[in-house]
Amino acid sequence: MKALHHLHLTGAIVKEEFKLAKKRDMFPTMQCYELTMTGHQQFLIREMITRQLKNMINNLRIFLES
Repeated sequence: MKALHHLHLTGAIVKEEFKLAKKRDMFPTMQCYELTMTGHQQFLIREMITRQLKNMINNLRIFLES
């Protein structure tokens, strides 16, 4: 439950960063996010991205093999 709460907070922070970046007319990068995140939130985001990338690669492999 705690992790879910952290992800929710992280999502809100990312959305806020996105809005700010749009106003400044620059696309938010990972460094931009890291400025407003705790170490634990950074870890969760990286885990999520890694998992998504692994899934995408796996799906691509399955698609190419079929």
